[in-house]
Amino acid sequence: MKNCQELSNILTAKYVAAGRVKKIPELKLHISHVEPEGFTSKYAAGVLTIDSAGAYGHACGIAQMTAATKAGHLADYLGKTTPKFPLRLVWLDTESEVEIADLVTIHLPFFMLNPDLMSWVPQTAQRLIELGYNAILLGCRKSIFVPNVVSQKVDLQSVIKMFGLYGIKVILKPNLQFLQDDHCSKCPLDEAFRASLTKALSQLHALVPACNSIMWESMLQSPRFRFHQQAKDLTLVDIVIQEVQLVEKCHQLQGKKGERELIFYLPLSSISEGRSHAEWIPTLLDEMGEKTTFAFSSVQGNFCHDHLPDHPLWQQLRQSPDCSATPLLPIVNLGAVEQGEGLWPATNFDLIERFYPRLRRHTFAGVIGVVNHLPEEGSFLDGLLWVAGQSLWRDMPPSMLAETWFSAYREEKDFAHMLLALKAVRKIVLEFSLLRSLENNEERRRIGEPLAMQLKEPTYFFDKKEWVMKRPSMKDYFNLFVCDTKRFLEQSLQLSCRAAFGSSFGHEEPQSSFWTHPKGRGDFLVKPQEGFPGSVMEAIYKENRFL
Repeated sequence: MKNCQELSNILTAKYVAAGRVKKIPELKLHISHVEPEGFTSKYAAGVLTIDSAGAYGHACGIAQMTAATKAGHLADYLGKTTPKFPLRLVWLDTESEVEIADLVTIHLPFFMLNPDLMSWVPQTAQRLIELGYNAILLGCRKSIFVPNVVSQKVDLQSVIKMFGLYGIKVILKPNLQFLQDDHCSKCPLDEAFRASLTKALSQLHALVPACNSIMWESMLQSPRFRFHQQAKDLTLVDIVIQEVQLVEKCHQLQGKKGERELIFYLPLSSISEGRSHAEWIPTLLDEMGEKTTFAFSSVQGNFCHDHLPDHPLWQQLRQSPDCSATPLLPIVNLGAVEQGEGLWPATNFDLIERFYPRLRRHTFAGVIGVVNHLPEEGSFLDGLLWVAGQSLWRDMPPSMLAETWFSAYREEKDFAHMLLALKAVRKIVLEFSLLRSLENNEERRRIGEPLAMQLKEPTYFFDKKEWVMKRPSMKDYFNLFVCDTKRFLEQSLQLSCRAAFGSSFGHEEPQSSFWTHPKGRGDFLVKPQEGFPGSVMEAIYKENRFL
C-alpha cells in the first residue's frame, strides 16, 4: 500500500532523527514472508534489521523498536513479534452528530468536522500505529442522547477508504433516525421495525459502501422492547437472539455473502442485571452468526466506572469448559475516561493486569479501548495508551512497558519510586469514582475522609526531587491533581485538607485546575478546563489532546 510506505518512510526518518540525539543502531528494513501485521527484529554488528511482509508491518515494527532503542531496552523487544488479537480498537469521544442519509446519522469526534479532514487522516493513522492499535470505532457511547444534527457534511466513504490505505479499519456505530420517532416501533420483533431497519441500513451502505463493519447496541434496555406484545411470552435470551439475528440478516442483505461484519454490544445498567445476563450469554453466543462479534463492558455497568466489580461473564467463562466460536470483545477504559483522562497522573495498569490475562482459551477478537482524545507523543495519556497497546502485542508486565516508555519519552528518573507514586494517585482516583456513584452523604464522607492523608506518600516523592524539564513534568501533573482533590474534598464533603498537603504547591496554589472550579459546589466538571494561555496547565491540556 502506497500510503503505508509513506508512513514507513516518516517513521524511519523519526528513527534516524532519534539517532542524532542518542547513539542507537543503524536501521535496515527487509521484506520477508511473515504475518502482514507482524515483524521480526534482529540486531548484529550495530545494525537493527526489521523483517516484515510489507510496509504496514515495517511501520508497526519501526514504531515499536524506536521506543525500545531510545529507552535502551532493545534486547527486551528483539525477535518475532505478532499482535495477539486481530482487533485493537479505540473508541473516541464524539461531540457532533452528522447526517449520513435521511434515516441515518452518526456521532463523530470534533476533529472530523474539520474542512481539511483528509489531511488529518494520515496523522491519526500514524498515532494509532505508534500506539499499537489498528482500528477506530466512530459513534456515540451514550445509550440515550438528545438528537442535534449539525448541517456539516462529512465524506465518510473517502475517510474509511483512506484509513484503509494505512491499514486502519473503521467501524461505524450509526444512529437510526426512525428510533427517535415516537410513532415508530421500538421493538425488533415488530414487522414495521424490521422494514425500517432494512431501509436504514440500505441507505447507509449505498452512501458508504466502504463500511463493512458496524456496531449495534442491543435495545434490551428499552421497555418498549422488553414489554412489547410479541415479547411477552419470550425469555430475555430469546428476545436478544431474535434481535441479533434480525440485525445480522439486514446487515448482510446490503453486501456480498459473508462480506459484512457486525459487533453486537449488550450494555449493562446495574450489577443485578449483569448477574442475570451472564447466565444466558453463553446461549446467545451459540446462536450468533459467523461474522458477528459480541462486545460487553469489562465491568458490571458503565465501562468508564473503573471502581465497579468485574462483569460476571468473566467468571462464567472461567467455569465453562466449552468455548463458543463467537469472538468476544471486552470494552476497557484504557483512556481513563471519567478518571482524569490522562490529565491526572494516575495509571491504567490495574485494568490491564485485571482484564488482559483473562483474554485466553476462549475466542477473543481483541479489546475496545475507550479514550476521549488521541494524545501527543510524550504526554501522560500517550504513555497510558502505549502501554495498553503494547500489552496487546507482548507478554510483558505493564510496569516493564511503562519503564520503557518513560525512559524513551520522558526526562524523569527514578522510575521505581515514580511508579509507586502514580499507583497511589490511581488508588485515590478509584475512590473518587466510587464517591461520585454514592448518594448517601454519610457514606461519602466515610470514604472521603482518609483520601487527603493518602496523598502524603506521593507528595513526599514529588516534593523531594528537582523537576527541571523542557515540557510539563509529572510534578506539574501532580500539583494540579492535588488542587482538584483539595477542592473536591473541601467543597463536596466540607473536609479540611491543610494538614495533609504539605508543600505540594511550593509557595502558591494553582489558580485553576482541570476538573474543579474555585467557587464550585463540589462536583467534578463534565469537561476539563483548559487553563490560562501560556500556563503549565494549558500545556498539559494540549499535549494530551493532539486530536
